[in-house]
Amino acid sequence: MIRNGDGQPAPERNPSRQTVRVWCDGCYDMVHYGHSNQLRQARTMGDYLIVGVHTDEEISRHKGPPVFTQEERYKMVRAIKWVDEIVPGAPYVTTLETLDKYNCDFCVHGNDITLTVDGKDTYEEVKNAGRYRECQRTQGVSTTDLVGRMLLMTKAHHSVEATQDYKRHQDNFGKVSRFYYRVSFKNFCRLEYEARNQKKEAKELAVLEVLEAQQKQERIVEGQEN
Repeated sequence: MIRNGDGQPAPERNPSRQTVRVWCDGCYDMVHYGHSNQLRQARTMGDYLIVGVHTDEEISRHKGPPVFTQEERYKMVRAIKWVDEIVPGAPYVTTLETLDKYNCDFCVHGNDITLTVDGKDTYEEVKNAGRYRECQRTQGVSTTDLVGRMLLMTKAHHSVEATQDYKRHQDNFGKVSRFYYRVSFKNFCRLEYEARNQKKEAKELAVLEVLEAQQKQERIVEGQEN
């Protein structure tokens, strides 16, 4: 078998050992080194890595519209060398049915929380069934962060002279109006991004509080039993 993105035959393996098939899924929008690192870690946990990629519709419903289209995201994930196979249009909530459909032993996700639009853990079912593994999330990079960086930038965002130049040409209504339209639209996008990010953080904190309360209750019950 030729490994995707490698071009070299796969190394010989012991035929008596069962192949461990690993499942990952996600949006994989604006693919960056954090995505690659997650898939690299997942691949080391097994022999064959299958990656499900969500549709534009599913992402828009639960998180907001992606930057890249689903077809573009399929191609980007397929190009990562640790990926053996991709599944276009994977469901946003990972279920045992999905793992069984693709003969996967377990799924792998980073040590951060992924929630549905209703605030539910998308991996709850596979976690409860013991078919979930965690890898380390790459710190300092995320698609949300990259989008935020771009929204806060302009072509002349470091230049004071640029602002003065626009003032000197106020008689040119067309140029000035287009400039303020761009600034207003950028500010709108920035505010929308910040609001969406705050909403996401609030949902994650709410889930963490529930988990901490459950763990506290379990410790109390264990103490009473002992």
